[in-house]
Amino acid sequence: MIFSTIEDLNSIYPDTFIFAVSISSIRSYAAQIRSMVLLKETTFAVTDIETTGRSPSHHRITEVAVLCVEDGEIVDERSTLINPEQYIPRGIQDMTGITNSMVLTAPKGGEVFQEIRRWYTSDSLFTAHNARFDFDFLQQSFARHKVTDLKGKTLCTLRLAKRLLPGKRGFGLGQLASYLGIKIKDRHRALGDAFATARILTMLLEIAEEEYGCETISDLLRFQYRPKTAFTKSQRNSSQPDRSAMNSGLPTRPGIYKMMGRGGELLYVGKAKNLRDRVGSYFRLGADHTPKIREMVRRVKRVEVEETGSELAALLRESKLIKEVQPKYNTAGKPLRRYGFLRLDLSAPFPKIEYAPEIVADGAEYYGPFRNRGAAEMLVETIDHLFKLRECRDSLTPDIGYSPCIYYQIKRCGAPCAMLQTRDHYLKEVEIVRAALSGGDASVITTLEERMQEHAEKLEFEEAASLRDRITELQRVFVWKRRFAESINSNNLIIMLPATPPERNELFLIRYGRLARQVTIGKRFPEETLRKHITNTYFKKRDEQPEFDRLEVEEVRLIAGYLRRRTEKGSLLYVDMNQNADALVKRVKDEVHRIRQ
Repeated sequence: MIFSTIEDLNSIYPDTFIFAVSISSIRSYAAQIRSMVLLKETTFAVTDIETTGRSPSHHRITEVAVLCVEDGEIVDERSTLINPEQYIPRGIQDMTGITNSMVLTAPKGGEVFQEIRRWYTSDSLFTAHNARFDFDFLQQSFARHKVTDLKGKTLCTLRLAKRLLPGKRGFGLGQLASYLGIKIKDRHRALGDAFATARILTMLLEIAEEEYGCETISDLLRFQYRPKTAFTKSQRNSSQPDRSAMNSGLPTRPGIYKMMGRGGELLYVGKAKNLRDRVGSYFRLGADHTPKIREMVRRVKRVEVEETGSELAALLRESKLIKEVQPKYNTAGKPLRRYGFLRLDLSAPFPKIEYAPEIVADGAEYYGPFRNRGAAEMLVETIDHLFKLRECRDSLTPDIGYSPCIYYQIKRCGAPCAMLQTRDHYLKEVEIVRAALSGGDASVITTLEERMQEHAEKLEFEEAASLRDRITELQRVFVWKRRFAESINSNNLIIMLPATPPERNELFLIRYGRLARQVTIGKRFPEETLRKHITNTYFKKRDEQPEFDRLEVEEVRLIAGYLRRRTEKGSLLYVDMNQNADALVKRVKDEVHRIRQ
């Protein structure tokens, strides 16, 4: 049934309140939601291009590289040469190494720009060094080949560097990389320059977050346009003694460091993969600090360090100390951020997905945490579009005489209220949704991708792009290494990492997505002790679902983020709650032996 106006709908559903919003309003709202995303939750689409000249109108792109950066780690990379169908000048050939013969067999713009456009998702932020140049060239190329243009704002590492490093001269990519100690492999090639830009970005983000309080994308986008006059060259206080040896004797292993002031006041807590290098960076002669950090450094009387054995342990220890003590100079010491969750109550006769502000011990399944309420509600809307779960608020009592609502007419519900769908059939749809959220059935995403491809082949690019964006949203549900997680209720796993010295291992027992216990294993495997810990963590009181305070929710988010981007060598064991402690201890013992080989 097709309705042309709101009045047509109201004539059929007189008791139903119906409203309409424009596509532009929806896009505006989505942009606002994206701008509130935390920097640690953001996907930066770091881009670099090579061209035949400097004019987007008259010249063409010869190479494109895009790196996806999440929380300081490169999680995906793509690049391609492009046949520009015009001559590459000799000077540019000499500079880039890209010759006319190299691009002769490369795909032409009509063949490749549609695919390049897919490299940019709805929740990624276009980022480049001198971003306007790369952005304008891509937009012109997309328009030339009738490809949907890029939406949203851009982040420029050149602009950021000029504000975050005011004492430096020369902000070209090569100059900046040299200043920051970054070696560029394949300079003036798209992928090599993109890797350098990505590393520069992660360093600048750390400064922006720790020293200027930038926490969200909105903060960062505004920051890059602040007047340069607001930033002055750092002037080292000549009366300040040289304390460049403050890091002398510190270990080069992972851990946390505490900046202590007069009388034992804790000024700042930080984490590091290499304690000596990180602490030393604060006290080197000529270090280019912001006023806030210079003030802190002047007040530091001593530095205390605590080795943690692994990056994950340092991450969790730092977070806990900051939230408990709230040192003066820690930006992260601000009030804890509120996250959002998805709730699915399987005890209801006809369960539905809904937003929840917190986790309550009510027996329902919870998925998350999501960066904020808007992101969680956006995913609820995505699931409502993709799957046929009911969206009505009232309790449901099926009645053959009941008139289905509009969601049945637009095929977003099977109308169990009117007995047009049986409870068994409805619960099968619930299981499909659970599979999509937990990764229990990979065919769900495969089906969506196939549907997206069908639209693309029919040249229905708007529909294909919409499905692509929804797939991306689903893939970002509490993920690590591109794999979905179970609901928080089922997030039970053991993380095993090598520690220092080499004959040690650290075990992190994760229950309900948060750290339940940390165990260190030395040369001898503590079988009885580990059996006791595993029994108490996973196989006792398994029906009791805890409530989560905001500190524990933050810990869940930190662990999920670490697992998504982790670079430390180690292993994960997903806990089968139908096993017993003995079987799990044996699995751990075998895995520790394998790691040590």
